[in-house]
Amino acid sequence: MSDLVSPQGGSMYAHSSQVHRTLLRASPDTPHQARQIVRIWSALDLGLKSDLLEDVLLVVSELVTNSLKHAHFTPGREWVQLSIDTDPACVRVTVTDPGHPTEYPQRRLADSRGLSGLIAGGRGLQIVDHICNGAWDTSLTESHERIVQARIPIDPHT
Repeated sequence: MSDLVSPQGGSMYAHSSQVHRTLLRASPDTPHQARQIVRIWSALDLGLKSDLLEDVLLVVSELVTNSLKHAHFTPGREWVQLSIDTDPACVRVTVTDPGHPTEYPQRRLADSRGLSGLIAGGRGLQIVDHICNGAWDTSLTESHERIVQARIPIDPHT
């Protein structure tokens, strides 16, 4: 994984939360690398059950792909940060990117015309919204970095 910039290991918090974080160089292969890293984290110590792991991988892929589509990458700012935080209730997926100077984060779902095939793409956030039961949001930091956080319930019935 030559595009891996600086992985950081997980740490424990007082409330038994596990946090894993890595910084990836932005490239067309970044979503694949992010999924591979989450699989490794799960095998090492996250221990996500198969169905939950598949949901987490899908959310990771969609959010990282959106970062690649919408971030304004400039020299030295060609990165996407992925963070996974688990606790007894949910798995939190956080994706941070350099943001865009003229594009502000919006909680926007796909255009309904996509159902008829007139628009390619745009379904990713609908999938994220469904998996997370609507528990996702986006914001900007003071330095205009975009943060998207999705909370995937461990018990899908909650």
